[in-house]
Amino acid sequence: MPFFCTYYRYTQLVRPRLHPGGARIRRLGKRRKPSIAIAIKIVSNIHINTIKIYPSIKDPNLHYCFIIQFVRNCLIMSSEICPPYAPFFGFAGVASSMIFSTIGAAYGTSKAGIGITGLGIMKPELVMKSLIPVVMAGIIAVYGLVVAVLIIGGMDSGKPYSLFAGFVHLAAGTACGLTGLAAGHAIGIIGDSCARAFLFQSRIFVSMVLMLIFAEVIGLYGLIIALILNTKAYQGNAMCPSDI
Repeated sequence: MPFFCTYYRYTQLVRPRLHPGGARIRRLGKRRKPSIAIAIKIVSNIHINTIKIYPSIKDPNLHYCFIIQFVRNCLIMSSEICPPYAPFFGFAGVASSMIFSTIGAAYGTSKAGIGITGLGIMKPELVMKSLIPVVMAGIIAVYGLVVAVLIIGGMDSGKPYSLFAGFVHLAAGTACGLTGLAAGHAIGIIGDSCARAFLFQSRIFVSMVLMLIFAEVIGLYGLIIALILNTKAYQGNAMCPSDI
């Protein structure tokens, strides 16, 4: 029975095609056949294989009981792999990516802005140089925005969406969001401290830029991992049955 179920789902329930004339058909190998013909072929194949596996069963009604149980098991397995609540995890990944990354960007901007404001009171000519932490903190929010847009772009209500894809999208959004939060926190503290020190020692500027770069890279690591995860998200969608 598990063999029949796997055969049914992999060969018959993968990607419905839309005929140019408007009739919905399915692809079986390289030939295109109507859905009814494929359904008849499925039932006949299961009937034949059931007879081969259980030759002692002579009653054809029992064979069809096996077929009904097989279809029921396939539907249950499909609902476990592609449940209706699977998109919740994808949207949770979108929210995590945006919320955490923007929190990090906001904290970094505000924390660095406090030091820059104090610097501007004493030496206004150094304010433009000290704006680098603010700019780099704002880039963190862009990382989260990019990942959120990619996840949303891959979620279509007309296409199957598996639980595997939902978990992958959740991991991608969380990875980008939390690393952005950490990077924004680091950029804010570095920008505040270096802006105050820059007031008394101008040669600290190069060191400040280097520290900000290494803090920014933390968020970039999360972005890279999120992009890689997003490419792997749809490998489980082939297990989802398509609508007839």
